[in-house]
Amino acid sequence: MKLKGHVVHIPMSSETALSLDELEKTVAEFNQLGGFKMGSAAGILGRKLQSLFIKNIRMMRGCFLMELFALDNSKLFSSTKVPGIFHNIYNQPPRATSRYPQIFIQTLAFQIHTIYEKPLELAKAISTFFVKDKTGQNYFAYSTFPAIFSYFLGQEFSRSASLFLIGLIYETKDVNFIENLIESYFKAVPIFYTRLWAALTDAYVNFPREYDNDYIFNVFTNCLSSSLCHLTEFHVNVFASYAVTYPTRVSSFLIDKLFTNRFNVAANASKYIPHPSFNKAMTSFFSWLRKSDQKMKVQRLINIIRDHKRFLDVIPSMNCSIWSHGIPFILCDFDLSILTDILKSSPIFKYTPQSDLNITHGFDAYLMEIFPSFDFDNDEQICQSLFNKYPPNIKIEDNENYSRLYRAVQMEAKKNSIDVYMLINDQRYKFSLLNETSFRSYCLKSILNEYLTNYNTLETSFLLAEHESRQRDLKSAIDDYMQTLFFRFAGNYLRRKVLKNRHRIDDSLSTAMSKMVAGDQISSHNYFAIGCTALDSVNITINSKFEGPRKFLALSNDWLERIWPNHPCQEYVKDRMVRILNLATRLTQLGELKYGKRLVLILDFVTSLISLCDKQPKKYLLPMIHISMMNANAGDILITFLFLHHNLFSSSVLTSKWGRGVVDTWNMFAMAIWDIMKDDTDLLTKCNSTEFVCSIYKVN
Repeated sequence: MKLKGHVVHIPMSSETALSLDELEKTVAEFNQLGGFKMGSAAGILGRKLQSLFIKNIRMMRGCFLMELFALDNSKLFSSTKVPGIFHNIYNQPPRATSRYPQIFIQTLAFQIHTIYEKPLELAKAISTFFVKDKTGQNYFAYSTFPAIFSYFLGQEFSRSASLFLIGLIYETKDVNFIENLIESYFKAVPIFYTRLWAALTDAYVNFPREYDNDYIFNVFTNCLSSSLCHLTEFHVNVFASYAVTYPTRVSSFLIDKLFTNRFNVAANASKYIPHPSFNKAMTSFFSWLRKSDQKMKVQRLINIIRDHKRFLDVIPSMNCSIWSHGIPFILCDFDLSILTDILKSSPIFKYTPQSDLNITHGFDAYLMEIFPSFDFDNDEQICQSLFNKYPPNIKIEDNENYSRLYRAVQMEAKKNSIDVYMLINDQRYKFSLLNETSFRSYCLKSILNEYLTNYNTLETSFLLAEHESRQRDLKSAIDDYMQTLFFRFAGNYLRRKVLKNRHRIDDSLSTAMSKMVAGDQISSHNYFAIGCTALDSVNITINSKFEGPRKFLALSNDWLERIWPNHPCQEYVKDRMVRILNLATRLTQLGELKYGKRLVLILDFVTSLISLCDKQPKKYLLPMIHISMMNANAGDILITFLFLHHNLFSSSVLTSKWGRGVVDTWNMFAMAIWDIMKDDTDLLTKCNSTEFVCSIYKVN
């Protein structure tokens, strides 16, 4: 059975009255199905989900902070250093009540609940708030707005945000502000852009040698159509409302803000490694779309988005029944200051903060809980589907004597390692009161309600497990999004640190990153992205007198002529030659890329080759790499390998934080390089010397 994260409920069945015979029959029936004990399963799952959701909020908040940092024109971050912002992102925020009075936090939680119920009223308040002073609009668009709606990490949050945006589109004529808000809203579905750019880069492999912008347009429309399912209906509704209201602006907004800006971020990030000529082609393509004679083509793109109807559930539902202690919510001082000013300026929300409340302007974040009353559709319970029935909810009469005696029965059952139902039906256990109809009825009702509790707990556990799985999917998408932002956010800072100790890049990088964030607070995935960002931020050149590339090419040719004809894996490799040569085309890019992207490309290339090795990389990978190098620039491969190997992989200071997979993949690539050089003792000796290798490179 497919679980539906946005509709399943914990049942709240009405009370049922049963006769003793009906009780006997019902308890016997459910004893076969529901005599299980769930214990603390739901509690454990609930704590795991809460921890994961808080982490996702923190990471998404970090992404928006980096976006804001990149476009800030108000010197908002002038007093905040890069390491400080990173620590703010990765550190667990303290409780809001540690900074602000409990009554204030409770009032704020109620106001946020009101915003979700009346998003159009918030739109009215916002439309008048920024009329006189627009200085805080950027900050509101990229920090306060996403924070209010929990960074759109639940369907209900996203739906409420979309209603707010649609309301604001009709309430205000400040189109620049509206566009910033919509752009911010679209950034919160990073999986859409990830799939769109991935589809384009995959398509580029099959581009003909000669192509024009019309060809790219056809490819782009296909990629866009296939990627739109990773948006939500709420995003499409917002875009459609904007397009209807501002028909003369929608074309430039779509091309500039929703496509070009996002593509530039992705193209500069180490995660995305298309050929530089492809980046230029896409930049030229977007410029071409801006021309007046391409209006029909842009309108076609607008129609494709506006008319799209089929969506995947990329964002989970915030089923409130599984958030018994409230949904975690994070706001920083700046957000709190702007939000309270907006609320108290509006008669709609009737909000009057404490006069002695001192809200500072800073990025320190605080954690609280909110209790929204989101509406859910009714649907069949999971346990109902599994067992075809659900225990009735039985009212038990108040009787202190029966309650005490029933606890004694429970203790006796526990002592004898049997369940209560078996005990009350076993003649060996003498409880005289069990012969009394009223007490036996009390016991049966209690047992039946325990079964109901078990079913409810199992139902909750299913929902919690499914929701945690959905949040893990979101975490993966957020990690990818954060990687694309590292280059722009941390590049200059890391470059300065690397250049201070350019002869020990691994040490300088490790030190710089430890100042930004503790290693246990960031995934190896993102730690690797930061390292690649740093490598991309510096210029690396090699001494032109070094003859290694020429010798390496000669050794590769020698291997092809002397070893390959009699190689034992020849038949296996030949059967996969077309795919190997297609993958080898990636290596032709090396000479045009910065070293961070070179590293990503090599690891991606080797990983792709491993997938062709039928789970035997030790047997087939080396000849595949050798063949690939013959169809690329072997000199660029050697130059890239030597720099990365001696500056990064010869020490575990940095790479130990990148994860075992990165190191193992690199080591397999290294084996192939050393294997080529094994017959040239002089070259092998020089290339094994860290001192020699470092002497032929210049970092600036």
